[in-house]
Amino acid sequence: MSQIDQHTALETEVESPAIAPVSKPTPAPISGAERIQSIDTLRGVAVLGILPMNVLTGFALVSAAFMNPKVAGGFEGANFWVWVVTHLTLDMKMMTIFSMLFGAGMIVITGRAESRGASPAGLFYKRTGWLVLIGFLHAYLLWFGDILFAYALCGMILYLMRKWSPGVLIIVGMALISVGAILFFGLGLMFHLMRESGSEQWDSMWASISADFDPTPEQIAAETAARGGSVTGLLLWNAKHVFIMHFFMMPFFGTWRILGAMMLGVALMKMGVFTAQRSFRFYAGMMALGYPIGFAFIIPGMLGGLSSGFDVVYVHMWGFNANYFGSLFVALGHVGLIMIICKAGLFAGAQHVLAQVGRMALTNYLTQTLICMFIFSAWGLGMFQRFDRVELILIVLGIWTVQLIWSPLWLAKYRFGPAEWVWRGLTYGQKQPMRRVQA
Repeated sequence: MSQIDQHTALETEVESPAIAPVSKPTPAPISGAERIQSIDTLRGVAVLGILPMNVLTGFALVSAAFMNPKVAGGFEGANFWVWVVTHLTLDMKMMTIFSMLFGAGMIVITGRAESRGASPAGLFYKRTGWLVLIGFLHAYLLWFGDILFAYALCGMILYLMRKWSPGVLIIVGMALISVGAILFFGLGLMFHLMRESGSEQWDSMWASISADFDPTPEQIAAETAARGGSVTGLLLWNAKHVFIMHFFMMPFFGTWRILGAMMLGVALMKMGVFTAQRSFRFYAGMMALGYPIGFAFIIPGMLGGLSSGFDVVYVHMWGFNANYFGSLFVALGHVGLIMIICKAGLFAGAQHVLAQVGRMALTNYLTQTLICMFIFSAWGLGMFQRFDRVELILIVLGIWTVQLIWSPLWLAKYRFGPAEWVWRGLTYGQKQPMRRVQA
């Protein structure tokens, strides 16, 4: 019987009136023996894979570099190829995998609670409620690019859909994802009409908007001074951009994309995809379809962006949306590849290390922020805008090395990562045992 089937069977038993618990069941964290190795491995890949994009488009370079990479970090020679490779393989792909795994994790957590006769709603909403607070503090005190806040809010909606069939989840999930693309296209169309209007009022607005996407040296210097110069300037700049993220980007783009991807993750978990239970042929099919379809979207959009000089209108109407949809398929290709490796037992040592990184995903995600803020921001060395893309990738490799080494060492002695330990204690309302019991 598959793990998903086991969860279903357990749900049936709990719901049966013939089986009644004699005392109120107590939820408890998932033990090491109950963890799913393939999911932890995939989560480890995702948490490491998201770092290059966060560094190249958030921590180390001006914010305009996210939509217009030629404004910072170097865009010739090796720097150009760093952008090409990361754009093709990582940009929005790791975020998609992370989102899908959040959905998969919800199925594991709620299924386990139900199997013990506990309330899955109470447990899940306490867990996500604390994640809202963690994400809020992470965003406003450290980094405007926080994703935890959005994940927690979307997760609260996702819970209501957890019983849906995989087919319905996929259809509705893709429909939600499409809403974000339509809105972005509409924004690009509005920019086009604004640019072509000939109205003095619209011309003034257009000049301000276009400057945000193609900043002058003076604007770049001002952002560099704010983020790398003083703590006060950094906090004010960060708070302004977190506000924009929460009240513009989330409703306009993030919520649709994240919730839709989470729904796909729930569907894939119910289908046994993330537990490496499907056939090699199935996973090979994910790669054979995912990569060609994904790159068929992404490459034309990338070439169009290059030929247009990353024109604001083109990027919003076509270039961004090409990667928006293409990244879904490339992410599925990545999942198929990693599941083949897990199913075949290849690179067992590397799998183990990546799984340990994945078990400490929250700790490692927050640690990445702390390290990057120390290197690049006014909180530490203030090296913002000091490195090109090649140099930044070397820094990423250094952070990866630290996390690949310290995660297994930490989990050899302790049951949870530090952040996971705090989160679980808050969720379950009691201090969790931290040290492993030595035999």
